[in-house]
Amino acid sequence: MEITGRTQVLAVVGNPVRHSLSPRIHNFLSEKLGLDYVYTAFEPDGMDEVLSAVKALGIRGINVTAPFKYKALELVDVVSDNARLAGSVNTVVNSGGILTGYSTDGEGLYMSMELAGFEIRNKRILVLGAGGAAKPVCVMLKNRGASLVAVKNRTVSRAEKLCSDLNGSMGTDIFKVYETAECFDIIINTTSVGMGSNETPLEDSSLLEGICGAVDLIYYPEKTTFLKDAEKHGARVLNGLGMLVFQGILAYEHFTGVKVPSKLYGEVLKKVNE
Repeated sequence: MEITGRTQVLAVVGNPVRHSLSPRIHNFLSEKLGLDYVYTAFEPDGMDEVLSAVKALGIRGINVTAPFKYKALELVDVVSDNARLAGSVNTVVNSGGILTGYSTDGEGLYMSMELAGFEIRNKRILVLGAGGAAKPVCVMLKNRGASLVAVKNRTVSRAEKLCSDLNGSMGTDIFKVYETAECFDIIINTTSVGMGSNETPLEDSSLLEGICGAVDLIYYPEKTTFLKDAEKHGARVLNGLGMLVFQGILAYEHFTGVKVPSKLYGEVLKKVNE
């Protein structure tokens, strides 16, 4: 891939972010599709100057990760409906100096789950955590037809607020705070518990009985203690690597206006595993 004065610039912005797999995903896509883009990483102290620079330098777009997703929502010129519901922005597209913010996290998870054979429609789903990662996941679950989404969080008031906000903004009553042991079809961990450790976010292992699937947004280690325990109970399990890839593919489509052929999905997944 030759970089010239006409090559359009894309980047991931966060702090820390040098470890990100996003450059590998996006540059691979540009190479395979023959598009003149280059993707890198920036690690600033804040977002205000970044978005000003995106406009001033004509940067085509950026992905936004921790800790800047909420600030990006406040600073962009236009917010997509999905990003507004999700309460954060992870993709910013610069169209002639107008910055539009999108959220691709939830749909990225959906695409990963669909590819792995998970069914969401009419399923009862337990979401572990009520932080920033939980909200786009919950929005996606409602949009994809879940019959119930219960939220379990150590600080109950945060779960209450998340459910209240989503029931109100989405005009529904499917979101509820987890209270007592009940049966679920799928459990999704949106917390960081288990990342690089043997900890599990699920204190009550009896909740794993009868579930058909377990998803962890963590992808290191490849199989967390939570997923190992779920697998012992006969559940289909999935880590967060596919979500990372598919949210990146969706962001790339926003940046370029080009639909990524589904035949490339497997190649991208293989590339990030190298």
